[in-house]
Amino acid sequence: MFRLKADPSSEHLDMLTQEVKDCSETLGLPVPKAYVMPSMTTVPYNCFAHPKGLYISDLMLQDFSPTERRFIILHELAHIKLGHIKVRQRALLAYVLAVAVI
Repeated sequence: MFRLKADPSSEHLDMLTQEVKDCSETLGLPVPKAYVMPSMTTVPYNCFAHPKGLYISDLMLQDFSPTERRFIILHELAHIKLGHIKVRQRALLAYVLAVAVI
């Protein structure tokens, strides 16, 4: 199984944590934990919301402007606010149960 390894010692973590806090307050959401993940050569720029927090690649933090990062973080937090994460989890569970029945 694939396990995401976030870098708790990233030099960008404090900046990301503050940006996530600011964006969460804008949307009226509780502040999720922020994680910096190492970029992979196949997917150098990546960001996604997960029930455990918001993950963003180190290259996005390094190469994107503050405005671009804010847009991306707000987009991912909107998935949480609109319940898209729960819908995705339910769909996955339904699929697994359907496969198990077959």
